[in-house]
Amino acid sequence: MGFFSWECKCCSKSILSPYCHKELDWMNKMTMVLKTGEVLQGEYDGYGGLGYRTDEYRFSDDWDIDENADDICMSNENRATFYHTRCYEESGRPAFAGTSSSASDQGFFLDPKKYLLTSV
Repeated sequence: MGFFSWECKCCSKSILSPYCHKELDWMNKMTMVLKTGEVLQGEYDGYGGLGYRTDEYRFSDDWDIDENADDICMSNENRATFYHTRCYEESGRPAFAGTSSSASDQGFFLDPKKYLLTSV
């Protein structure tokens, strides 16, 4: 399976894989807000997984998602809004706002003009 991703509901740029330019590391930190109101945070792996979780559910079995699922993002894409964590924080921690659009650049094949890179 190849890379895939979603657009941040705040800035419309993709949640990036960890293999992108270091100057864009902040765009790899992701927040998922589920329809249920649960909030999951971590680093997106580019393949549907959410590693280095920082959310309150990371060690809990108190919720309705398998916290160990390798594809936690993909398996919940129809009931989650995806945000860059920085965008989420700066926007006042928005609630679920509908499903996020699939990112055409797959979170990896970036258009330098869109991401303000000086060189690729």
